[in-house]
Amino acid sequence: MTKLMNLEITELTSQHIKTFAQLSINKNGHDTGFAGSLYTLGIVTGWSWISAVAKSISSTSIVVAGKADIQYRRPITADFFGQLTMHNHDCVNDWQLQWQTRPSAKQPVTITIGDRNSVAAAQMTATFYIKKS
Repeated sequence: MTKLMNLEITELTSQHIKTFAQLSINKNGHDTGFAGSLYTLGIVTGWSWISAVAKSISSTSIVVAGKADIQYRRPITADFFGQLTMHNHDCVNDWQLQWQTRPSAKQPVTITIGDRNSVAAAQMTATFYIKKS
């Protein structure tokens, strides 16, 4: 699905990820961003960042999306991006503490989705679960 949507990761660090999608192949009948594409970009953004960080500490980690909610604030009218920045520098330590007493760790995130005209056209809050294999 991500290939069909032509989603790309444009920035990835231990604290930040930014993804990109072209409006031309992710638009609805009103020539604005298709809501399903915006939602998918949000999930892919969160999953990709958590997977990259989890892989750095356990190459066999499994990441799954749990609950996710999105608020659409403005129409997307240009190529769009998803971005997540973690300000909690200890999330990996938190996961390791959770793994001591549970089979998986939980990580809530907030993903902002926007375009050049509106930095925050939509916002997703999602929870991902990280299982250390």
